[in-house]
Amino acid sequence: MSNEEHNEKLWDRLTYWRERLENREDYPTLESLEHSWRYGHQQDIDDGWYKRDDQPSDNPISAVMFFIEMGFYPPPEYMLTMLDCFEAYKRGAGDLEELFFGKPKQRSGNYAERKAKRLRDFRISWEFSRLLKNGISRKEAAERIVNDLELDIDADSVLRMLRGFNGFGTAQKPEK
Repeated sequence: MSNEEHNEKLWDRLTYWRERLENREDYPTLESLEHSWRYGHQQDIDDGWYKRDDQPSDNPISAVMFFIEMGFYPPPEYMLTMLDCFEAYKRGAGDLEELFFGKPKQRSGNYAERKAKRLRDFRISWEFSRLLKNGISRKEAAERIVNDLELDIDADSVLRMLRGFNGFGTAQKPEK
């Protein structure tokens, strides 16, 4: 199963829990979770700031971390989906990495490695854009980035990675 299919399966499970929470029918745990969440977020819901079907991340588990990092109590269906994954782990249905995020991708690594690479690449692009806007040459910008960010790649690799990139908010000219 691909990671996209795995994430879709987790989102389906989240939808299942959301429907159970709406029709809780005398199930005290679900009632308590729903009440706790609504108590902390009723104003956000009333103001239209938060909609239950929003997906703030690429998978439900990362979304829980997003809510916590932002200082919000996660919606109960997210926590229940996380519980489902943990219960599957306890039954021996796979390792936690696989159950929460899907199988690692060959030559790309596990979820944490892929996310760290995306963040690193974005940081490199952001710094490169900032340096170009300050009038620094592409070569000098790449060298500064390698040194400042203590990268394990050289300046030529940064330049290859950013070939054709002229900074955020600028029109890119086609390469000849």
